[in-house]
Amino acid sequence: MTVAASWDFNVIYEWGRGMGKEFYDKGSQIQLGPGLNVDRVDSAGRNFEYLSGEDPYLGYVLSKQAVWGIQNQTVMATAKHYINNN
Repeated sequence: MTVAASWDFNVIYEWGRGMGKEFYDKGSQIQLGPGLNVDRVDSAGRNFEYLSGEDPYLGYVLSKQAVWGIQNQTVMATAKHYINNN
């Protein structure tokens, strides 16, 4: 969520690329992420994992950059937890 709060498309892309490279280097062909759940419940323990924070538009706009960065490393991204994860 910290990276997403920057609203910087290049930073999000590079973040995704870094994750994709890490998974590729480990021999993985798929990454279960990025997480896109909208923070609806403040006490949810995994809110820090999600790009959206409290703003669904933020997740919508930035998720493409993260997915492109991951998939640019020949690793399949699986956007998850978009609905009803809390």
